[in-house]
Amino acid sequence: MCKAGPRLPRAGLCSKRCNLRANVAASAAARFRGFFTLHDNAAGERCIVCYGPGNANISRNAIASGSHIQAKRRFEMFAYGIRIACLLGLCLVSVDAVAQRPSAESGLPTKSEQPLLVPPVSQGLPRAGRRVAVTPPEYAATAVYHTIYLPQAWTADGEPLPIIFEYTGNRFPASGSTGEVKDAALGFGLSGGQYIWVALPYINPQGTANEVTWWGDQAATIGYAKTNVPRIIERYNANPQAVFLCGFSRGAIGVNYLGLHDDEIARLWTAFIAHDHFDGVRQWNTDWGSPLTLYRQTATQRLARVKGRPYWVSQNGDLAATESFVRSALEDVRSFRFDEVPVREILGDFPNQHALTGHTDRWPLLPSPNRDRIRNWMRQIVDASRKRIQE
Repeated sequence: MCKAGPRLPRAGLCSKRCNLRANVAASAAARFRGFFTLHDNAAGERCIVCYGPGNANISRNAIASGSHIQAKRRFEMFAYGIRIACLLGLCLVSVDAVAQRPSAESGLPTKSEQPLLVPPVSQGLPRAGRRVAVTPPEYAATAVYHTIYLPQAWTADGEPLPIIFEYTGNRFPASGSTGEVKDAALGFGLSGGQYIWVALPYINPQGTANEVTWWGDQAATIGYAKTNVPRIIERYNANPQAVFLCGFSRGAIGVNYLGLHDDEIARLWTAFIAHDHFDGVRQWNTDWGSPLTLYRQTATQRLARVKGRPYWVSQNGDLAATESFVRSALEDVRSFRFDEVPVREILGDFPNQHALTGHTDRWPLLPSPNRDRIRNWMRQIVDASRKRIQE
């Protein structure tokens, strides 16, 4: 009775064993001389099968001479070598994966050269390594939802991880922005997948779905954050003293317009990040964003609620107007950092596989000195929060 040969990596064991005369004969091009051959079974799996003494494919002379045994031994040595090579390769990949794996202790890497892929939104309950859509009970039976990503290092009872909340840009097809929370990217790119990451929605005026242009029902949008940010921090074991709020374009304005709208919501955040636009800098053709004089007055009131907390402001291009407004609105701007981001240098000429234009939230997905700088700033904030917790 013959036995199936040693299984190659990524190969399936043939369920038909040696009863494969017709199929084996048809696979002569893939055959090893002697005792064994490769076979593609009905399931499309590549497997190793043998010729037995009762198989017409082995001659009596080969059996008598023992050449099939020699072939078998040669093949076993070959397969063993492949196994060892694959095991070594897996070990190296595993070591590299462990080195890159998010860890509550390691801190955010500032010199990573690895491009990032935003995890897709999947179905089911939140768990480590997955990004899912969540509809809170207040909006049951509606299409309102936020997305949440839990890092690989996340555990329900381990060390609390930093958390970054994000407001997305408007729907703006010319730049590739959909306005949807499922298409957010800024928070993941900045945190490198090591923080809990939540994309917050804007609520449409009917309260039935997410809004893709401006604030929708402003009170409902702000109320959503007031209710769900504390709930998410508690439920998913986030560090309440390392809570970042970031936003791109519409969301960059929303960091202040929504996130600093009143004292109650302003208390939720540890630090702020606004990329491309800033509340109060320019006039918008909306009831809340014009005339510019009035808009800047209310924006200055919101900006005062920062109260010395860390604030990172970046822009694809000239930041002079934004920095001038901030300095005119606040007496003390020492907690602010301003960084001009050369998005074209980072992503390449547009359009490309990353973005249609330089007005994009995708730039932190690729390595750059700008990403290194902001990650270093974020890590310092998280380290300081851990020291406060230990005290």
